[in-house]
Amino acid sequence: MFNLVNIVRFLHENHTSSFIRLKYHVVFTKFFDDLRFFDVLYDSSVMEVGYKNDGYKFVSFDVVSLFTNVPLKRTLDIILNRVYKDKLIQTTLKKSTLKKLILDTCTKTAFLFNGKLYEQKDGVSMGGSLGPLLANVIMTELEKKVVKPLIDDGTIRFYTRFVDDTLLLVKDEDIDLLKNKFERFDKNLRFTYDKFENENPHFLDIEIATNGLKIYRKDTFTGHYTDFNSFVPWNFRVSWMRSLVYRTKKLCDRANFKEGIEDIKKFAAWNGFPRYIRTKLIDKFITTSDLQRTEKEDDPDEIPVYLNLPYIGSTGDHLVKSFRKKIRKFLDPTKKVNIKIFTKTTQIRNFTSTKDKVPVLSKSNVVYKIECPGCGADYIGKTDRTINERTKEHATSDKESPMRSHLQSCAHFQHMHEILTISDNLFDDNITENKVEPSFQKFATEAIQRGVKVLDNDSNWNQLLYKEALWIERNHPTLNTGLKASRQLKLFR
Repeated sequence: MFNLVNIVRFLHENHTSSFIRLKYHVVFTKFFDDLRFFDVLYDSSVMEVGYKNDGYKFVSFDVVSLFTNVPLKRTLDIILNRVYKDKLIQTTLKKSTLKKLILDTCTKTAFLFNGKLYEQKDGVSMGGSLGPLLANVIMTELEKKVVKPLIDDGTIRFYTRFVDDTLLLVKDEDIDLLKNKFERFDKNLRFTYDKFENENPHFLDIEIATNGLKIYRKDTFTGHYTDFNSFVPWNFRVSWMRSLVYRTKKLCDRANFKEGIEDIKKFAAWNGFPRYIRTKLIDKFITTSDLQRTEKEDDPDEIPVYLNLPYIGSTGDHLVKSFRKKIRKFLDPTKKVNIKIFTKTTQIRNFTSTKDKVPVLSKSNVVYKIECPGCGADYIGKTDRTINERTKEHATSDKESPMRSHLQSCAHFQHMHEILTISDNLFDDNITENKVEPSFQKFATEAIQRGVKVLDNDSNWNQLLYKEALWIERNHPTLNTGLKASRQLKLFR
C-alpha cells in the first residue's frame, strides 16, 4: 500500500529539478521568467507591433479550470516518453514504477464534500504537490504541437505564458482560428479569450499602456491590506507596502512610476496609516527596495536557537528584546549562538472555514481524550495519525496502552460488555473463548471511539508534545499516572 504523502515527497525531492526542465521543452522567440516579462515588453518592436495599425493586437487566452481538467493519462504518457524515450532526464526508477507512483498520487486523492467522501479519477487536485508540474507538462505539449508551428508561419507574432494565462500578438481574424486549434488539441482543455476591446491590454498585474507599463488592478480591487492598527507585529503591518513599492519600481517605467507611488500612498491612507508615517515608510522603501537579500552560506560553527512565541502586542515586543539580551548573558561567549525568535498570531481562518468539517475519527495531529464507558477513567494522549487508527490500537493491539489494560480489568466495563452482547451469544451453542475475544475488541473499539474528544491540535510535533503535557497537567487524567511518554514541564511550576 503506497503512502501518497511519501510518494509526492519522493517525486519532488528526487525528480523536481529534472522535471522542471520539461517545462520549457520548446524554446520560443519570447518568453519571461519571474518578473522578466516587462523586459520583453520594453522591446520597442513588440510595443510598436501591438499598437501599429497593421492588424496585430494583444489577446489573452485562458484555460478554463486547467488543474481539474488536466488529461491525466495523456499527460502521463508524455512524461514517460520524455523520460524513457527522449531521455530528457536521467532516473533510476523503472517505467512501471514511475507510472504507478504518479497514477496512485493523482487518482487516489480523496476529498470531503457535503459530508460525503469522493475519489478523484481525472485531472489533478487544486493545491496538490504535483498539480503545477503536470499542468505545465500538458501545456508545453500544446505549445510544441500547436503554438510552435503558428509562431513559425507568422500567425502568432509574440507569445508568453504563466501557468494557464497567455498573452499573444495575433491578427483579429485569426483569434477564433487559434481558439479552435487550441481546443482540438485535447477535449478536456477549453479556452476563453479577451481582446481588450475597451481597455488597455494587461497580463497578470502588468498593464500595457500607450505611454509604457504600469500596474494593473481589477475592477474588484478594494485596496484592503493589513491595517495600521492590526494586532500583528510591525513588520507584518508594513510588508505589503514594501512589496508594492518594489513591484512598482520593478515593473513601471519612469512615466508611470510617480503615479504608482501615489496609489500606494492612497492605499496606506485607506488602511489607517498616518500621513507622516506612510510618507516616511514609502520614501524609505523606494531607497532600500533594490537591496536584495543575499543567501548566506551556512556557518558550521553557528548554533541556531529557535523560539516561537505568541504575539501579545507592543508589550510583547519589549519583552522579546529584553529576553534576547538577558539570555545572551548566560551563553558561552566563545560559541556562535544565533537566537531566532518568531511570533505567532491568531488568524481569522482558525475560527472559520469554507470547507466541510473533518470527522473526528479522521482528524490527525491532535491531543485527544478517551474515557472508560464503565467507570469514567480517562486518558489523554497525542497522535500524528488519524484518531480512528490510534483508538483501535488502544482497544486491541497496543499492549502498552493504559486504556487497553484498564478495559480488560474494569469490572464495570466487563459487565457492560456481557449485557450488551448477550443477544449475540445467547443462541450460539458453539461459543468459544476465541469468539468472545474478537467480540470484546470490537465492542471496546466502538465504545472508545464513541466518546473520544479532541482537545487540541498542532502540525508541529514538538509543540503537540507540550500541548499534551499541558492538558495532562490541567486535567490530571487517572490513567496517565506514572507515564513517561509525555514531556516533563519544568518551567513556571
